[in-house]
Formats: sequence, C-alpha cells, structure tokens
Amino acid sequence: MLKKVILALGLFAVLFAGVYGLMPFHDDWCYATAPNPDFEWSQLLPSAAFWRPFDVLWGALMAKMPKLFPMANRFAVVFAHTLSSVFVWDVLGKIAEDKLSRIVGTSFFAMSSVIAATLFNSDTINQSWSFLMGIVALCIALKREEVSWRRWGTVNGFVILSMLFKESGVSWLAVIPLMLYWREKNIKNLFARWGVGVAVLAFYFALRFALMGKVAVGGEYYTLGFNLENVIVNFLMAVIFPLSGFDMLSFVCGHWLLMVASAVSLCAFWWCWLVSAKRDGIEVKVWLLALMAAAFAAPHCFFKGHHPAEMHFYPVIFAGAVFVALMSTAAGRMGLRLCSVTSMIVLFACGWCDRLTEVHRHSERTKALFHELAGKEIDFSKPVYFIAEADPNVKYYSVFTESAGHGLYWGKACRALNGWRDFDYHLAYTMNQIVQIPIGAQTIRIK
Repeated sequence: MLKKVILALGLFAVLFAGVYGLMPFHDDWCYATAPNPDFEWSQLLPSAAFWRPFDVLWGALMAKMPKLFPMANRFAVVFAHTLSSVFVWDVLGKIAEDKLSRIVGTSFFAMSSVIAATLFNSDTINQSWSFLMGIVALCIALKREEVSWRRWGTVNGFVILSMLFKESGVSWLAVIPLMLYWREKNIKNLFARWGVGVAVLAFYFALRFALMGKVAVGGEYYTLGFNLENVIVNFLMAVIFPLSGFDMLSFVCGHWLLMVASAVSLCAFWWCWLVSAKRDGIEVKVWLLALMAAAFAAPHCFFKGHHPAEMHFYPVIFAGAVFVALMSTAAGRMGLRLCSVTSMIVLFACGWCDRLTEVHRHSERTKALFHELAGKEIDFSKPVYFIAEADPNVKYYSVFTESAGHGLYWGKACRALNGWRDFDYHLAYTMNQIVQIPIGAQTIRIK
C-alpha cells in the first residue's frame, strides 16, 4: 500500500510539474469552469448542449478565489488522472495474469502522451472526473465474484455521477457489463445489465428533459447529426490515435527526427505484441476490447461539423491499457515483452518532449499578448471590437501550437480584466477583406 501511495505521489508530482505555469487556452477563459461571479442556481439546470452541474459549481468556487485559476483547475485534473491510474492498476489486477502485464498496462494509461491534451486544458475537469467516477464504478463491480443487484445499483449511481460530470460517461453503461462478461462468460447477465443501463439512460434523459422543459440535445457548435463519412472519420480518429500513441504533433510541426523515432518505436511496440500473441481464446477478448473502445469513442462520433479533439480520446486510452496488458500476458516471451516496453518508453518520450516544448512555447506567446492587452485602456462599458489576423508563423494542432490570439480566444480572455464578467464583445476577421466597424469604436488588433 505504501509503495502504491509513493508511486501515485510521484506520478502526480511529475505531471503537475509539466502543466505548472501554463496559461489558460482558447475557451478555457469563458467556459463554465472559469471564475463565474454571476453564478445563479438556475445555471445548474441542463441546457440544450450540456448538463454539467459540477462545472458550474467549480466556476462559482473559482469566482471566490480567482487568483487560483487556472492552477486549481490543473491540480484537479492531474489529481483525478492520478487517482484514475491507481484504479486502473486495481482493475488490471483482476484480469492480468502477471505483474509485468499489470505494470505495462497501467503505464500505458498513466503516461501515454495522448493524455497531454486533457492535462494541458483547464476546462477538462469534466473529462477527467467523469472517467474517475466511471473507473470507480468498474472497480466496485469487479470487487466481488458475485455482483448483487444492490451493488449494481451503487455501480449505476457512480455512472450517473460520471454522466453529470460529462455526457460521454454514458459509455460506462456499455463498458462495465462487457468487463463483467470477460470474467463471468454469462451472456444472460450481460444483456440483463445492458437492459438496466438502458433504463438508467432513459431516467437520465427523462430528468434532463423535465428540468429543461423541452426535448433537445445538442446545440450551437455541438449539434447532433448523422453523416456517414463524418461518423467514420470521427470514429477512426477516436480509436486509432489513442491506441497507437503516435506523435502527430511532430508530423504537423515538421519535427522529422522525433517523427521517425516515434514511428519506428510505434511499429516495434505493436509488432512485439501482435507477432507473439498466439494463446487460444485471445480473439474473444480482443473483440470485447474492440467493443469497449467503440463504446468510449461513440459519444464523439455523431456531432456534425467538427471532429473530436485529442482531449476527447482520453477514455479510449483505458481500452488500450487493457489491450496492452492482455497482449503482454499472452506473449509470454520475456525478450519480446521487454522490447515492447522499451519501445513504449521511447514512443511516449517522443510525444511528451514535443508536447511539453510546444505548449510552454504557446503559453509564453499567450502570456505576452495578455500582458499587452492588460496595459491597454479598455472601456468595458462600451462595445469592444477585436480585429483578428492569422499568424503565418504558427502551425495549428490542438492546444499545443496555436497563435497567441487563438490562445486568448480572440480577445474573450479580456473578461479576466473585467472582473471575469462578460462584456460587449465583437470579433472581426480581416482575411484580407474590408471589415465593417462603427466609426469611433474601440478596436484592438490581435493575432
């Protein structure tokens, strides 16, 4: 137990050191988890797009101590990820047949460079804590050989908490019965638990729609829609990126040495598992893991007009961790297993090196522009027009390589200069076109 606590504290310290000092990025400045001095209890009710009451409560808390933003948010995210890693270790203890497989699987989840997008955003409290509630529910379900209906009620209670942190927590209604089927091989219990999951989902939406006073899901940027091509692309992105761990950032930014090292280690990593995994019955478990990955990815496949960001891949990494632990157990040959572990270390090291370098560079650009805006005399009682220009020297990829203007959400970050209250904000893109701005209006040029 003491060793587990020491390792968890070490993981937390390393990850928090990586995010310490980062500025808020993009919509972090005005999302619900930013300081909200205008909190009203009605904001806890669901809207068309979201029902995330814990985000709203966090924003109200930050309004009482705005100087802690965004470090308090990042602390909460890293803390949740650290606790989740501990619970992943416990889950793998139920299914991995040896300690090395358990260590490799947990390391895949805890240190995958794909988690960086979740850790670097200060508005991902919902993502990290939603997963934490889900993995706690799974641990409760796996704790005993026999799962009583009373225990199953507790499990679903945590799943509802997961959904209230973020709607994608609905995936656990499908994943937890699959994990129990892995152990029990009882198809009747699988469908019975899925049936309870459908009832829980019906209760959630009935309550949500009753509180809204209307039936609506999605809105604005997050509009639901079905486009086969979009669904397929979103699904492949949400499954392949987190399971592979490939450093896409090096490709976007032209860091060719890191890209080659990442690609070679990726191929070695998966080749070592796939070439040696020949144990009978493993195909069934691989199919179960494929269904788990699909369940985690599904909530991000049906929004039209946009693709999932890297932070949305976070839950799928758990399926990858279970898969890696399974393959490690099946491989058997120590030489190949150690080769794969070495490849994984190199793969993740390349990804973290790229991400940490770029995100801190982006944070410094954003901080410099924010201080520049803070030095201007802005009258927030009047309309403020921000003239945005693209920065040709910046290549865009997730939160890692944005322009300073993008990092300040094209001027919306100025609400921090207005006591975290909204103001009469207007955005005008130039794009080499004539921008219509009222004569005498306050204008601020950013890029």
